[in-house]
Amino acid sequence: MIKGSALAGAAAWTAPMIIDSLNSPAAAGSICNKYWVKLTGPAIQEDGNPPIGSCFSACPGGGYVVSDAKWGGTCSHPSGCDAGDGNTHMPTMSGSGPYTVTLPASCTFSSTTGFSLAGRYGNGSGSDTYNTVSGIANGATSASINKTNGTKTLAYLYVKFCCTTA
Repeated sequence: MIKGSALAGAAAWTAPMIIDSLNSPAAAGSICNKYWVKLTGPAIQEDGNPPIGSCFSACPGGGYVVSDAKWGGTCSHPSGCDAGDGNTHMPTMSGSGPYTVTLPASCTFSSTTGFSLAGRYGNGSGSDTYNTVSGIANGATSASINKTNGTKTLAYLYVKFCCTTA
């Protein structure tokens, strides 16, 4: 009888914690306001353009924009790419290769964006390659991408993410 009451007491004690956790802000993180940004890589930076990791105000090709996503950079959004809402959600990029991309506060990588991180490697010729980073955990706030792919250097970096603020 004592054993049975101890189990019942333990269940009653843990139930409020489980219910409380469902009401917490972390549980509310399922809201996904989608954003994307195109960042410069070393191949672009070497040509005298903005520093590595700067927003690159140009429309990415090949379906790299989420149709219902907003531009999320600190420079003006590329005309024709999306609605552009004046948002300043901007990831940061650090390291010398592989690079680590860290999202701003209240933003995470999400499986709802199709992909989270992809790079274009090459110099703009027809032999460029595009690689999508796989294995980024849903809800992660940072991820890494290689500086090179074989003999090709990262030119652009495409980032898709979700933020809980509009």
